[in-house]
Amino acid sequence: MKAANTCPSMYIRFLFNDFWSLREALSQSNGIAGKILLTAYHSYMKKEKFFIGSNAAIQSIPVFPHGMVGIYISEGARIGSGCTIFPYVAIGSNTIHESKGKGSPSIGDNCFIGIGATIIGGI
Repeated sequence: MKAANTCPSMYIRFLFNDFWSLREALSQSNGIAGKILLTAYHSYMKKEKFFIGSNAAIQSIPVFPHGMVGIYISEGARIGSGCTIFPYVAIGSNTIHESKGKGSPSIGDNCFIGIGATIIGGI
């Protein structure tokens, strides 16, 4: 059975109230519980069609005026408080060794990121 079928989003919502409480529980878990929560975390994002790296540093829950569809936030990204992020935004890491912009983006407080924006690299 696929992970998405064994951990549907309705069970995650029942157990954790919402995605952000699941993310908080994941950050405080390790061992077998951490692996189970990580599987649930990835299953939820796959079903809802977005990705937020479990190690992405997010100060406060961003505002997603139209939901999180198409959002991609890499593992190393940092997002400040009070940010607004519209659909189909990519905040990704640059892993090319020779690149001057290698690394992950660091977004400050109270930023507005419009639909379809792509922010990549250590800026």
